[in-house]
Formats: sequence, structure tokens, C-alpha cells
Amino acid sequence: MRTSLELFLHPERRRPGPQPRQVDLRRAILAGLGVWALAAAVLGVIGLTTDLAVRSNLVVCATGAGLGLLALAWEQNNRRRYRAVAETVDVVRAPEQH
Repeated sequence: MRTSLELFLHPERRRPGPQPRQVDLRRAILAGLGVWALAAAVLGVIGLTTDLAVRSNLVVCATGAGLGLLALAWEQNNRRRYRAVAETVDVVRAPEQH
């Protein structure tokens, strides 16, 4: 059996990695934005109904949502390029959901 150190020192002896899977980045980003919005809503309710200080946690939620919006803008601008790359590389396609 090969040790981790041996595989680290000799990467050519490793098994090939799995094929990348093509995913819809917009769905993943929107799911993340939804989680940040839900967390902010829960913290807002907690902040209004208790004496707990949640301002710093709300700043974290706002930062996460802001980064998500930046990711959404990046995805919009680069969609054609990363999908074209996916067409030229052998990728595993995610099953279509209807």
C-alpha cells in the first residue's frame, strides 16, 4: 500500500482525479444568497425580540450577501467563457431537473 508521503513526493503514481462536473453557477450563487438572507432575517428577529447584540453578525451576513452579488455579476460576465470551456473539456454533466 502506498503511503501519503510517497504519493505526495511522486504525484505520477496517483490515480487520475475524477472528471469535473458541470454545474449552473447561478443556481449555486443564488442558493448562497438565500442562505445569507435567511440568516440576516433570523438575526433581525432575534435582535428585535431579545436584548442580544446581533449587529456584528448582521454585518457578516451583509458582507456575505455583498460577495454573493459580486459573484453573481462575475458569473453573468463570464458565463459564455466558462461554458465554452466546459464544451471543450470532457466534463460530467449534471442531470437535467425539470
